[in-house]
Amino acid sequence: MFAKCFTPSIVILSLLLSINGHAKSLAATKAELDNYQAQLISTQAELTAYSEQLKTTEQELEQAANAPSPEKDIYDAAKAEVLKVKAEVAQDPSKDGELNNAQFKLTLAERKYKKSNQQLEQLDEQKQALEQKIATGTARIASLQNMISKHEQLIDKLATQQAVNESSRLEKQRQELTRLKAENERLRALQQAEQQAATKAAALAQQQVQQAVAVAQAAVPTAVASVVPATTDRSQREPVTFLSNPADIAAEQARQKAAATSADGSQVGDLKTLTIRIPDQLTRSLKLRALGGNQYQGDSKVTFGEARFSLDDYRWEAEIPKEHKYKRMEFLLDLSDSENPYMVFYVKADQ
Repeated sequence: MFAKCFTPSIVILSLLLSINGHAKSLAATKAELDNYQAQLISTQAELTAYSEQLKTTEQELEQAANAPSPEKDIYDAAKAEVLKVKAEVAQDPSKDGELNNAQFKLTLAERKYKKSNQQLEQLDEQKQALEQKIATGTARIASLQNMISKHEQLIDKLATQQAVNESSRLEKQRQELTRLKAENERLRALQQAEQQAATKAAALAQQQVQQAVAVAQAAVPTAVASVVPATTDRSQREPVTFLSNPADIAAEQARQKAAATSADGSQVGDLKTLTIRIPDQLTRSLKLRALGGNQYQGDSKVTFGEARFSLDDYRWEAEIPKEHKYKRMEFLLDLSDSENPYMVFYVKADQ
């Protein structure tokens, strides 16, 4: 069997379709970065809106706080008293108790003042809520900026690693292609050598057949050779032929021996069954033994008449001469060309 050359297409396709782990990580990291940047833009917009609302609320709160009322007058007086006592405590620490008392009165006055002004209380709560949202948004922005910075650094690192991996992958692919080309050349050379060897073997077998025919013809007594025609070419015969000419018989025996000798011998000893059917006669099954090179040989006693031969999927017909009835016949089968099988039979000499 000849060595088969192959192309590296499948290996190349496998290399091109392989997924790099770093490439996947890089894509995922970029997607996360885009998400963080979108969150940052949204949070910054919210923080701007909260700052504008806080500015408006503080203005409204200042207007409400400056609106005249008895509670406001008491509240203002309490604040002024605290400032006055603080100044006195700075000069005389013994008045610290008076400062505590003044601050307590200020707290009470502030509560009454805010309680008496519902709008002021609502605005104050609204201001505190906005300040809390601004603080939360500011912290969120700081966290997002930190994550964005880390992802940008990671993307730079992964991009560098991906470039290194891609370079390595291309180099491995180049090396694999080089190896495959070398292997292809080796197989092509081996195939050519096998073809040349097969051609030489066929020529040698043909030469051996020709030599065997020449030897067989030379071995026939001169008297017989003078009346026996030259060996008939196979193309002039039927697929199954009865032979009576000693030269033809010797030529076919030599031909089969040469063909079997030149083969590898892997089939030697295998058996095929040749079935012989003749009307009004018992059907006979004959075992043909493989000699090598798809050459088979066997012998059996047979009767006479129009015989139908069958072996595997092959079917032939041939006449068995009446004058040779019940004699042992030798059958030589050539299946080297499965499209054109060829078989001869003749009276076996040693009987």
